[in-house]
Amino acid sequence: MFHYRDVRNPKQGALTSKDLYRAIFLLALVGVAGFFLRDVLTLLVLLLIAVLLALALAGGAKLLGKVRVPRIVGVLLTLLVLTGVFVAILYALLPPLLDQLMGLLTSLPGILASAQQQLQPSNTPPVVSALISQLQQRVTELLSTFTFDPI
Repeated sequence: MFHYRDVRNPKQGALTSKDLYRAIFLLALVGVAGFFLRDVLTLLVLLLIAVLLALALAGGAKLLGKVRVPRIVGVLLTLLVLTGVFVAILYALLPPLLDQLMGLLTSLPGILASAQQQLQPSNTPPVVSALISQLQQRVTELLSTFTFDPI
């Protein structure tokens, strides 16, 4: 039960140790709730995906049921069609995405060298220059170990 303080009486509005304990408890409770809410949010996203998939499968099975296809066969056919559509989209988008990524990784050392040259003449702190050269070295090492051989 809440008790409202009289704003005309300043002594009544003073914070007590009980108020501080209550505030600390509420803060800890919010922290713990946030920690668990992150896990619950993951479960809710998975549940949403499952519901959307179930709706798609049920719709396809219902549509095929109108043509006297058994429900289990309709669900399996719908799942097969959805999987095929997903694979086709992935097959169409993955090669250009990998080409763009390889272009970026190939040009990244040059971009970093250019940035280092442009920052060198000015009053750039040595830490920034060292960081850029270290990043350039790591990208070059990464590129030397990474090979892309499209099929």
